[in-house]
Amino acid sequence: MKCVKSRPGNASAVRVLLDGTPAPTCGFCCEAWNGLRRPSCWAAFLLFSACTLHTGAASPFYSVAELDGTWWLVTPSGGEFFSLGVNCVGAGQTLPPEPDKPQYAYARFYDSLDAWADDATRRLRVWNFNTIGGWSDPHATRRGLPDTPVLHLGVSSGVHWGDLFSEDVEREVDRLAREMVLPRASDPDVLGWFSDNELGWYPETMFLSYLSAPPANQTRQRLVALLKERYGNTWEALAQGFAATGADSFATLEKGGVLHLRTGGSGRETVHAFAEVVASRYYQLMHDAIRRYDPNHLILGDRYNGHYPLAVARAAGPFVDVVSTNASFADTKDGAMFPFFLKTLNHLTGKPVLMSEYYAAAMENQSGNRNSSTDMFAALQTQTERIALTERTLRDLASLPFVVGAHWFQYFDEPPGGRSDGEDFNFGLVDIENRPYEGLVRVMAELQGRLPDIHRASPAGYAHAQSAEVHVPGSPANPFLGLHTWNKTDGYIAYTSETAFGDLYVCRDDSYLYLGLRADDYMDASIYADKTIPAEDFMTLRFGLGETLKPVTLRFAMGNAATCDNPAVRFRHEDRGLRQIVIAGIPIALIPEARDAADASLRLRAEAIGYARYMRTAWDSLLTLARP
Repeated sequence: MKCVKSRPGNASAVRVLLDGTPAPTCGFCCEAWNGLRRPSCWAAFLLFSACTLHTGAASPFYSVAELDGTWWLVTPSGGEFFSLGVNCVGAGQTLPPEPDKPQYAYARFYDSLDAWADDATRRLRVWNFNTIGGWSDPHATRRGLPDTPVLHLGVSSGVHWGDLFSEDVEREVDRLAREMVLPRASDPDVLGWFSDNELGWYPETMFLSYLSAPPANQTRQRLVALLKERYGNTWEALAQGFAATGADSFATLEKGGVLHLRTGGSGRETVHAFAEVVASRYYQLMHDAIRRYDPNHLILGDRYNGHYPLAVARAAGPFVDVVSTNASFADTKDGAMFPFFLKTLNHLTGKPVLMSEYYAAAMENQSGNRNSSTDMFAALQTQTERIALTERTLRDLASLPFVVGAHWFQYFDEPPGGRSDGEDFNFGLVDIENRPYEGLVRVMAELQGRLPDIHRASPAGYAHAQSAEVHVPGSPANPFLGLHTWNKTDGYIAYTSETAFGDLYVCRDDSYLYLGLRADDYMDASIYADKTIPAEDFMTLRFGLGETLKPVTLRFAMGNAATCDNPAVRFRHEDRGLRQIVIAGIPIALIPEARDAADASLRLRAEAIGYARYMRTAWDSLLTLARP
C-alpha cells in the first residue's frame, strides 16, 4: 500500500510503503488508528505512526495526497476531499435594477446580503457542492465551505507582457501578495490560492512581443542571452532558424531588431524554450510572493484557458501544489474529456489537476439567454442535453485518478442582454429570477454525492482505458459530423508516447474504417515574415494500418485547408484555431486484413507532429474489427 502526502511548500511528497497493510481511508490513517481495537491492525498503527512522523502534526489547512494511486485534497481533519465548487457565487447586480437590462440581483429576492449568502450556501450544500469557487462574493465565504480566491497577481503586475525580470514587477507582485494574501494567511476556510486566470500562454506572441521591447527590458535581454546560448554565439547558426530584420549580429540584436521563423527550421523549439524561461520566472515569482506571506495554503496554479504549451506546464511543476485548467467544450457537445489534455498536464507537472471551470449551456433556458456572444462555448439545444453533458463531464473527471476537483461556472445565468464584455450564456445553476434549474441541480446533487466513490475506484478503470488493444466500435450514421457523435469510450486509442498534444479515436462501418484526431497546438502566424504558416510547417498525422496499406499522411494548420496524400481516403478538417480536428475515412477495400475476414485484427501505428517538431504523439495499437 502506498501513502503519499504533501504539505504546501514541500519540495517533494513523502512515501510510506507497507506491503500487505490494508489501505486506510485518507486522512492518513484515521481509520487505522480506530482499528487498533483489533489485534490485526498493529501494522496499520505503524503506518499511522510513520505518516505522522514524516508529515508532521495535523494541520488546520488543506493539503494534497496520493493514496493507492489516487490523488486527493485532504481536509484539516484528515479526510479525503474531492473539491466540487461553483465559481462566481455572487449577489449579482447591487445597484438599483434596470428594467430594460434584466439580470440577477440579490435585492429582488432577499432583505440583505447575509440573507442571500445564507440561502446560496444552503443551496450549494443541498446540491452536494463543497467549495466556493473563484470570484465569489466575500459574503458567501466563511460559511462552512472552503473558498479558492483568484489573486490576479500576474496580470495586475504586467505579467507576462511586461518586464517579468525587472525589480519593479517583483516589488509589485510582492505588494499585491502582502495586500491580498497576508490577511487570510491563517484562515482555515481558504482551500488554496489561484495566482491568475487564463493568462494566455502563446509562445510565438510572447517571443515577438519581447523582441519589440526596448533594449533595457530585462526579459528581452534574457531572450537575447538564450539565443546566444542555443546557437553557440554564432549568428550564422541562428540564421538557419530565423530571418533577421534590423539586425545582422548579436551585438546589433541587443539594441533592436526582429526575428521571424524560417520555413522548416528548428526555430520554433527556441521559441518554446524562451516560453519556458518566462514561465519559470512567472511561477517562481508567484510562489515566492505567496509563500513569503502564507506558508500554509495550497498554490493552485493560474487556471489555463483550455490550452497550455508543454514547455509552460513543465515550468509550473516545481512551484505549484495543484495545477489548474479551465475546460473548453467548443469542439464537442457531449461533455467528454479528451484524456491527453489532463493526463499530459499531470505528467509534465507531477502534480494533481483541478478543473477550475467547466460548464454547460442550452438554447432552451429560463432566463432568455441567446448564447450568441461568441463561438468559444458550445450551446446545446435543450436542458436535457445540458444535463447529460454535465453528468458525462463529472463522471469523466472523477474517473481520472490525478484529478482532485471540478468547479462549475457559474452560480446564476449571465444577463440575457450580455454582461459588460457581451457574454450572454446560460451557465447558471439558477436563472436571473433566482429559480434553480431543477433537473440540473437534482442530477448534480445525486451524482456529486457518489463522486468520491467513483474517484476512489478510478485507478482500475483508468488502467483499463490505457489498453493497447481496441475493439473497434461501430460508427455513427455520419462520422464526419464531428467527434461528439462518436463512441469515444470504446473507440479511444491510448497513446504510447510519454506526453501527448492530441487524442486518436477509431470506429467503422461496412465500407470504411474511421480515425478521428483532436489535437491542440497554437501557432501565431506573425512569427513568419509573410504572416502565413507554410505548408512544410503544418501539423501532421501519419498512420499505417496492417502490413500492406502504404502509410497515409494528412497535413493541416490553423487558417489553412488540410491535405491528404492518398486520394482514396476521405477526410474532413475542422479548424478551431488552437484546436484542430481531423477525421479520415479509409476504405476497408484498401486493407486486406479487414476486407477478407469476418473478424480481423490489424496493427495501427500512428504519429501526430505539432508545429514544433519536438511535439510528437505516438500510437501503437492492435485493432480488433468485427462486422458492424
